[in-house]
Amino acid sequence: EAAKRRHEVLAIDYLRCGSGAKKGAEWLQLAWIAEQSAPASFRHRIGDVEVFIHRQSQRGLRGRCLHCEGDQVVVMS
Repeated sequence: EAAKRRHEVLAIDYLRCGSGAKKGAEWLQLAWIAEQSAPASFRHRIGDVEVFIHRQSQRGLRGRCLHCEGDQVVVMS
């Protein structure tokens, strides 16, 4: 997929609900965004794919591992 997405990076957003009925629920959102929208200081390389992880998502993922299982990305503690 990355080869088809020239001038784009994969954005990974980590969300965790802090209140309400879904308090404690967590999920990832993946989206391709224009590379000029992603500051170089927040870009990383996972295999052959350049990814952008926003500062807030980096804080939420601190001490955790992103694991790929087939076409799924899982957050592990």
